[in-house]
Amino acid sequence: MDDPARLIADLDAQASHATTRTLNGSLVWRVWGDGEPVVLLHGGHGSWKHWIGNIPQLANRYRVYVPNLPGMGGSAPAGDTMEDLAAAIAAGVDELGISGRYFLAGFSLGSMIAAYVLDAHPDRVRHLFLIGTSGFGRVNMLTHSLKRWQEVPDPLARRAIHANNLSVLMLHNPEAIDPLSIAIQADNVENTIVNNRNAALAADMKCCLDRHAGAITAIWGREDALVRRYLDERIDYLSRRRPPGRSVVIPDAGHWVQYEAAAAVNAVLLETLDASVATSPSPLPVAEGETNA
Repeated sequence: MDDPARLIADLDAQASHATTRTLNGSLVWRVWGDGEPVVLLHGGHGSWKHWIGNIPQLANRYRVYVPNLPGMGGSAPAGDTMEDLAAAIAAGVDELGISGRYFLAGFSLGSMIAAYVLDAHPDRVRHLFLIGTSGFGRVNMLTHSLKRWQEVPDPLARRAIHANNLSVLMLHNPEAIDPLSIAIQADNVENTIVNNRNAALAADMKCCLDRHAGAITAIWGREDALVRRYLDERIDYLSRRRPPGRSVVIPDAGHWVQYEAAAAVNAVLLETLDASVATSPSPLPVAEGETNA
């Protein structure tokens, strides 16, 4: 594998950078590509780099907006509830000039925030993608198996802890715990200044989804450490929606499925995005004094 720092820096250099206002400061955003807008929300203790295996492919056809969530990756905190986090994202979308409807994808914690964005602004979300979501239904509690890195000054020892935590929570296959994933994990968690555990525990993601009938696609790795024992009940819940939600389970992949099985996830995302655009394209911009009639 190429040098992880170089891979990250090269992709970052291809983005345009922006900030949007929050109550306590600003959110940091990166934007790639051109086309219909797609907003990607990363997971807890994360950053835009949770999507490193997906951004290049999506940006070939779409305009991809990726914030660092409040309190992570240099973004300021923005409150203590899921409603607060969703409000910061929705306000940022508006401030960036995304008009009309957009595609919204959330990974893990980001999927909860995405559901709350949908609940607050159902007319804006064109299709909701939930990736590695554990926000409705039972979960496996894994916090006791995660190791603390905060009191470990030695870089090599810290690296070993980050690799362990990836294996416990994020990735199923040992070969996926590579220099890039370890570098991303280390940078992400060491640049997180908030703990959203209470917000996540208090969230009612299912209630948000139940109030709206929009299109949903959910993607999980079959070996997702958080939900693998409870995938069937989630799939059943989505199948009973009207219209039914689509569930995709990718074999031999864990919680961070869009990294571990990037090609498979990209195929699902692009197939769904392309089909939605083909059947319901956004209206062309209208000059003042004209109509689309």
